[in-house]
Amino acid sequence: MKLEDFVEGQVYGYEEMAVAAGYNPRPGGNFERGIVLAPKNNPTSIVIKMNQAKNLYDDVFVEDQDWFYYIGDGLPDKGRHQRLTYGNKIMVENQDLPVHLFLRARHERKGDPWHYEGIWRITGIERDFISNREMPNGELQRVFRFKLTRQDRLSYESEIYESEPQPVLSESDYTRMTPAMLRIIEPKHNMLANRFKEWLLTSGFEEVQCERNRIDVQFVGGNTSFMAELKVVYDLSTTRSIREALGQVFEYNLYPDRTPFDSWLIVLDKKPKEADLSYVGIIHNELTVPLNIGWRYRNEFQFLNSIS
Repeated sequence: MKLEDFVEGQVYGYEEMAVAAGYNPRPGGNFERGIVLAPKNNPTSIVIKMNQAKNLYDDVFVEDQDWFYYIGDGLPDKGRHQRLTYGNKIMVENQDLPVHLFLRARHERKGDPWHYEGIWRITGIERDFISNREMPNGELQRVFRFKLTRQDRLSYESEIYESEPQPVLSESDYTRMTPAMLRIIEPKHNMLANRFKEWLLTSGFEEVQCERNRIDVQFVGGNTSFMAELKVVYDLSTTRSIREALGQVFEYNLYPDRTPFDSWLIVLDKKPKEADLSYVGIIHNELTVPLNIGWRYRNEFQFLNSIS
């Protein structure tokens, strides 16, 4: 398959996303393939295309498999995600909000039925390609990839898809943060810290230090001391990332024997929801806590309240 395509007269390069019944594709195997196309001459749009699978491996039988896409934060819900028809190209234009691919499938492997769901957030689209034989990097950030029994999947579905409260809470336990996800998050956290430090230095801030006394980043601007807790949004929920950061921010500033900073920052790798911004604003204004929130936008960092 060639690595360029034409959509509505525009040239796109793309990266293949391969899923084979929850396993990495083996050499020579046929597998379900999704494609994210990144434009060469239109930096504000992306194109998503799904190709029909031919055959999966001999030991895997696919009962049902559906691809969807949706735009915005959070997990997919019934009113928001849209089915992707095989072979059709979906153009998403002028989108600052994240775009997600969502797979739901029922598989049978060696007679053992199981369910698979995966969510991929499309981030960091590379706009330029050296040649049409080279794949871009950083196209897809896999957020969830898991194998569930029927019972576990039903309890998971009740959490994600059901809007009505359940009379009985499921006692099935499942991992919220897997070692595999941690291996993905740690380098992304380091990258966010490095970009933030570079931005601070080029913006005129001084005494920038990372990982001192367990604080991600601390620095000085004018007569104001700042501390920043950095969070990678690994489960599509900016709200959850803010919740985790708040505990650390309060500990680092209010715990006995700690000297509080003048300004407390939470810095995310994606823009928070409007409700998140309102929430931080309430803490800052009504509780008179020197809390602020920022997020990375391309090569810059933006804040609810300016720090310059």
